[in-house]
Amino acid sequence: MDLISRIKELCKERRITVAQLEQECGLGKKTIANWGKSSPSVDKLSKIADYFGVSIDFLLDREEPETDSFDEIRDELERLRMDPDLRVLLSAGAGLTREDLEMVIAMAKRMRGE
Repeated sequence: MDLISRIKELCKERRITVAQLEQECGLGKKTIANWGKSSPSVDKLSKIADYFGVSIDFLLDREEPETDSFDEIRDELERLRMDPDLRVLLSAGAGLTREDLEMVIAMAKRMRGE
């Protein structure tokens, strides 16, 4: 799969347009389409890779993603949202400061023996 096709596929998974991606990443209009004629800079490729949480090698079709697909992650979040006990934990965590949240995560890891 070529670079532009890979980016379009990632956009489709995220339910955004290429134009929205360009705007979110601070790229000019039609920047990605122009990559069919000229090579992108490493800086611009890095912005796209970071946005999707993938490596540049993945964008260039040199490796498979290490994370689950977007649909699998969305399904897991939905499962968490529907579980009453987990929903309480998630909603309680929403109002915590970053420091408090890190403390809760550290306690949970200790409880699991990590």
